[in-house]
Amino acid sequence: KYLALYVPAALSIASDFWRMSAVGAFAAHLSTLDLAVFTASYRIMWISLVLSASLTGGVGIKVGQALGGGRPHDATRAIVVGFCLA
Repeated sequence: KYLALYVPAALSIASDFWRMSAVGAFAAHLSTLDLAVFTASYRIMWISLVLSASLTGGVGIKVGQALGGGRPHDATRAIVVGFCLA
């Protein structure tokens, strides 16, 4: 039961580490200017991913609380607000 939840999460985290290793190997062959542009764009992308993941987590918590409290209308409203913010 727990392995069914653990294995996909572990593979997801491992793929992030593998991806970063591949990015590092690629970046080692860039010039200084190319590396600066690559690093800046990668950080901007990372920030946008963190913001969207945080929003998703917050909306998921609010939806879970509303559904657990027997308030499906509040859950729907949380979903709509989440979509509008995204």
